[in-house]
Amino acid sequence: MNINSSIKTTAAPQMGECPQMGIDIFCKVIDNYGDAGVCLHLARTLTTLQYQVRLFCDHMEVLSAIATPADWANEHLQLSPWAEPASYLPAPVVICAFGCALDEALTDVIQHNAAPVCIINLEYLSAENWVEGCHTLTSPVDSTTRYFFFPGFTAKTGGLNVDPRFKAQCQETLTHLHAALAPQQLQEQEQTTQQEPQTATATATAAVRTMTLFGYHNPALLPLLQSLQRDSLPTQITVFTGLALDNLNELLHLQLKEWDTQREGQVTFKVSGMVDQDRYDQLLLQHDFNLVRGEDSIVRAMHTGHPFLWQIYPQEENAHIIKLQSFLTRMREINLECQELLAAPEQEPEGACDSKSTSTSKSKQPPQGYIPLTQEEVAAGMAEIEAVMLAYNEAQEWPQDFNCAAFVARTAPLYWNLAAYLCLQPTLAERLDEFIRQQGAL
Repeated sequence: MNINSSIKTTAAPQMGECPQMGIDIFCKVIDNYGDAGVCLHLARTLTTLQYQVRLFCDHMEVLSAIATPADWANEHLQLSPWAEPASYLPAPVVICAFGCALDEALTDVIQHNAAPVCIINLEYLSAENWVEGCHTLTSPVDSTTRYFFFPGFTAKTGGLNVDPRFKAQCQETLTHLHAALAPQQLQEQEQTTQQEPQTATATATAAVRTMTLFGYHNPALLPLLQSLQRDSLPTQITVFTGLALDNLNELLHLQLKEWDTQREGQVTFKVSGMVDQDRYDQLLLQHDFNLVRGEDSIVRAMHTGHPFLWQIYPQEENAHIIKLQSFLTRMREINLECQELLAAPEQEPEGACDSKSTSTSKSKQPPQGYIPLTQEEVAAGMAEIEAVMLAYNEAQEWPQDFNCAAFVARTAPLYWNLAAYLCLQPTLAERLDEFIRQQGAL
């Protein structure tokens, strides 16, 4: 493997002795930034739980593009190229991200290590029901035994990949958003939208709608952009270089490049270069609406409370659409559970430990309480989100009458409740920590 010599790595040896509270994460970049992004977020968060973490990646240029200065300065985190080691002493826990195969030499060292090594396969995020039955099961892989760990939304899965600092920032944003989404304001907003559908805004004082755009090749982006270009409310879209910008240029026959700004109808495009993870988090929090892709960015977006459209990573035989529909089902269930909590705030909800619950302990409400909705409002709002989300993933036709302001007015409370609920749940790192200790690996 050839690694650019200019890529910065930590001063510590790439593969040496690892302390007792150590975890090694191995990451192979399959496509784009998502694989490295998930692993870096997880590695960073595990260091907050007092682990020494070594992240080995086979494409350091990708990892370096999203790492923050604090990552390189973190004495508990080591970012290193994944190369054939002259010598390797494994940590007590080895995480193989997304089922990546270890080199034969690494496997041999792990098998003959003086102390047993707990090997965990970190799988892709899914809301499908079958995940619960497979979570933490073992299986022989590459002559080793591995545990399969599935991130997810229920108590019988591995949680979501967010860190305490980002969750605190999201909760602060949710507090500010709650005032604008209170029932009185929602009723007035809906009335305004019905009277002037082309001029209504998600917030009464907004002069411009702001969006981020991070995506793969996606023809379904075009009808969304066309509706925004015709809207009376101006929209400013921050689009990132790479596949998102390439797709935009192709659809609109433009030649935008990094740092360019251009207006097309009522839409102004601002092109941003790739940013590190901290900066991207701030952009998600600061913008009114986020267009996101893959696994890493959707997990961040769904915690902010802002409306979003998710372009899920395409798979053969439309397997990704099944995953998308499973997520939408889980989002509806979470919103209904929020209403149950509002009705009985001092009681633990019935079935809190069953497969549909999203917490492992007594469920809580955010300080403001969830936004009250009737079952009919939840059903209607989720039907609209599903229609637009499926269309954004080319699974059905784009709604001809789509109006962004009207969509936000009817669906924003569901996005808010989802975020507020998720911000109170144990994270992927916390559930990994609990599992590792249960196995006696440390």
